[in-house]
Amino acid sequence: LVSLIVFRRSRDRRSRQHAADMLRGCGVLLAAAAAGRGGGRDLGLRNRIRADLRLVSVTSPVATGPGRRIRRNHILAMQRLQLDLMFLVQALSDLKLAWRARARAVLERIAHSFETLCRDAADSIIGDGPLPDFGAYDAAVRALNGLRALPAMPMGNEANQALPFLLMRLRADLHEVLTGYAVTTLGQDIDADGADASVPALSGAEVS
Repeated sequence: LVSLIVFRRSRDRRSRQHAADMLRGCGVLLAAAAAGRGGGRDLGLRNRIRADLRLVSVTSPVATGPGRRIRRNHILAMQRLQLDLMFLVQALSDLKLAWRARARAVLERIAHSFETLCRDAADSIIGDGPLPDFGAYDAAVRALNGLRALPAMPMGNEANQALPFLLMRLRADLHEVLTGYAVTTLGQDIDADGADASVPALSGAEVS
């Protein structure tokens, strides 16, 4: 009985560590893309993010209950985070150079705030700390939206038009990952059906 309890807690710690490693990698990847340093050099980082995501799925405790449900909200949220991040990285790589040059300062704010947010989120998952503050990230996204009103701002393209939506999708994904972990304690099963009722939903102001 002691061995089973210890193994279960050890497996959950490893799952949280892989989740934290994935989140830190996501922050670094977006920062590089926002700075125009994407391309083949990011391939190794993308592979590590995918590997950590697989290891989270393998090491997470299996939900108990009828039929031993395996579906877990935090894993689904991490999968969405990874997919939305790849769309966003592609959009950033497709930005026109003239638009990127004028938007450089705002893109740097977005990169720095998201990297910090991911680092704080990773620490929160490992240490069961409070949810990170999304304020700096939200302010950076608002600044991006405000670029359209600037005089002599070059016209964007489809990638530019998609940025605000993709950035807010990424925010929603990360929020869902964090709240999925917040409703569980170390060594406790994560049951998607039981977690839904206690996970706070994003308010209209947060997603608008």
